[in-house]
Amino acid sequence: MLFEVDFLTFLFNTAFIAVTVVGANLILNSLAAYGLTLDFRGRRLVQGFLVANMMIPAQTVIIPAFLVSQRLGLLNNRFGVVLPLAIIIINIFVLYTSFDAVPESMIESARLDGASELYIIFGIYWPLSKAALAANVILAFVFAWNTYIWPLLILNEQELMTLTQALASFQGNNQGRYGLMYAFTLMAVVPMVVLFLLLQKQFIESAVMGSIKE
Repeated sequence: MLFEVDFLTFLFNTAFIAVTVVGANLILNSLAAYGLTLDFRGRRLVQGFLVANMMIPAQTVIIPAFLVSQRLGLLNNRFGVVLPLAIIIINIFVLYTSFDAVPESMIESARLDGASELYIIFGIYWPLSKAALAANVILAFVFAWNTYIWPLLILNEQELMTLTQALASFQGNNQGRYGLMYAFTLMAVVPMVVLFLLLQKQFIESAVMGSIKE
């Protein structure tokens, strides 16, 4: 017997990680994007720093990240997988593009009415940025659902394995049994396809808005 735990356990582990990553991205990326809309000294420097970080291959920082996770006691912990994915830089810029398109007069009016900064983010920017939020959800979900190397380093106990880990082990031990491998792969892919179908209109709208923004 290859696995001592069933498919639903792997599905739960992956879904828990993906949903937590999506939630963290929506909140933390919104805060970061809002910060970039503010006029402060060094804003361009911060934007350049974020862009430069996107150019660094993940493989070059995986060992330091593992050592930090080990020091924090996050090995064999689902949150150890979540932490590096809690902020995805490309998602910050997706939200920033949308937030920056909101008229400044609307924000100033809200401040004059006594609105807090958090209300401005979640009560004004969010309702006007549904397409960007949908893009954040899809990208964060796909990143978290498909991640393989990082969970492989962090999660060693079988009951904590994600679908990508289980699929790799399953394929390695079932060479030639293509029906079983295709069935396992299909079950692992279906949630991503369903999510994209549900949010494809907003995702495409976000891509179009980003391409035509001056």
